[in-house]
Amino acid sequence: MSDLTRLSLRKLRRLMISGEVRPEEVTAAFLARAEARNSCDLSYVAIGAEHALSRAGMVEQAGAFGRLAGIPFSCKDVFDTVALPTTAGSRAMHDYRPLRDARALERLKAAGAILLGKNNLHEFCYGITGANPIFGTPANPHDRRCLAGGSSSGSAVAVANRTAMFALGTDTGGSVRVPASLCGLIGFKPTRGQISLKGVVPFCWSLDHAGILARSCSDAAEVFLAVREADETLVGANADHSERGNSLHGLRIGVPEGVYLENVASDIALRVHQLIAECRRLGAHVIEVVLPDPTYVRTARWPFNSSRPLPGTGEISSAGLICMGKMFAKACFKASSSWPSIMCRLSG
Repeated sequence: MSDLTRLSLRKLRRLMISGEVRPEEVTAAFLARAEARNSCDLSYVAIGAEHALSRAGMVEQAGAFGRLAGIPFSCKDVFDTVALPTTAGSRAMHDYRPLRDARALERLKAAGAILLGKNNLHEFCYGITGANPIFGTPANPHDRRCLAGGSSSGSAVAVANRTAMFALGTDTGGSVRVPASLCGLIGFKPTRGQISLKGVVPFCWSLDHAGILARSCSDAAEVFLAVREADETLVGANADHSERGNSLHGLRIGVPEGVYLENVASDIALRVHQLIAECRRLGAHVIEVVLPDPTYVRTARWPFNSSRPLPGTGEISSAGLICMGKMFAKACFKASSSWPSIMCRLSG
């Protein structure tokens, strides 16, 4: 059999269902690559080889049933795990011992997925470069002189370097989408609540989202269908688009007007416009949307982030509240709009 780590998620599932490949073989192939590369990639802070192989054996004995049965994955080291340490990329969490796995990991386990290990990240998710002075900074898989992006840096590097089939990350202000973009992956940040945050070390509890990093839209869709929470209050929450192929007929795609494409490198802008044209060709209805002035959102972001719960406590720090108050007052003082207008902009 050719290198199993190069195959798509669906291809691996077909091979395991047909019996041509065993879950233990697939898990061993990804583990071998992860252990061989991690000293230079720095994408993992912990690899649980023994636990992963044991799980693969159990999945095989159960008949490899489940949407993701036998598929190896990794997760950002903010998802609680009983079998592996949970550090959030910091020494401050060295003695934290969760009593149960994060809800999202439980759902993936129920679908048969195999957790290989925990991914490196920007310490406490507090940055978009992915730099980590404790565990080292994961290198961009396409150019080691460049950053992989963050804060889900290790998750992106693991998927791009084929040391995991997919990975879970978290996204508050781009922490799944930025590293996915810089590493050439699909970064999917779904509607808040679609992937549970129960058992996830928070960055900013009111803005955090869990997300998926994968090599293709098809892979990301399969993972999402397995990990998502059923929520009847969300329109289309339980829709299954995994079999629609390349057709985008009936989908509406919004393209923002204004500053979003004005300050972009010409080659990237060209690719974005090519993608928009391809979406139209495949049947999508592309509409231009005007988003509110982001000035106040940017100003408000930092005090809200600073008031996040302290890791492991769920309590907001007094320093965060003071910072939030000072920055909010400063923003309001400088703003020329009235109070109602400011509040509308912030809440919008």
